[in-house]
Amino acid sequence: MASTLDTASTLAATMPPQAWRRLVAEGRPRHWARGATIYPQGSPGHSMLLVRTGRVEITVVDAEGRPSALNLMGPGDLVGEVALLDGGTRSASAVASTEVTGVVIERSALRAFLARDPDGALALIAELCAKLRHASAIAETRARPSGRARLARCLLQLADRPDDRSGAVLEGLSQSALGAHAGLTRESVNRILRGWAAEGLVELDGAARRIRIHDAAALARRTE
Repeated sequence: MASTLDTASTLAATMPPQAWRRLVAEGRPRHWARGATIYPQGSPGHSMLLVRTGRVEITVVDAEGRPSALNLMGPGDLVGEVALLDGGTRSASAVASTEVTGVVIERSALRAFLARDPDGALALIAELCAKLRHASAIAETRARPSGRARLARCLLQLADRPDDRSGAVLEGLSQSALGAHAGLTRESVNRILRGWAAEGLVELDGAARRIRIHDAAALARRTE
């Protein structure tokens, strides 16, 4: 399991290899079916998840019961580490958008790891900082006046190849979830994506909820 996480995780890339292997060894493997709630909003943060396969949607429900998608996590990502570290309740829910497998690490195990691995602790801090930057990028995306620009930027942010997004595949994404990320209705997302598919920018597989980016450069121009 560790080798799969090694190839996908940005945290693994910044953490010393021995420390990374020790961190993964602290956890236990878990599996969730599509649609299963991994961490409900408001629950205590007793553990965190290292995603091995699949997609996890992070959503929050406001006081009036309206859900809003905040982020979409994939292979190699951490889920639930903030509540685990600060001892608070979870500020959002984590739901399996696809079948998900991963490694669950309990608070006691993480604290023991951080106490003996200062380089691992620094890598975890860097990962938290990267998430803050990503949250700022999402806020910037939603502030853009053009719906097409917001959706284009959203797709590029969610692409699983940050250095070469052409050919990237986004799986487990409903058009409603994309709309929540980009601040658009599902109907608007559907119309824009179909137009981009006709232009050859993306390829759509609605049955599998899969989007393949064919021309990342053209999408990037649409964000302006």
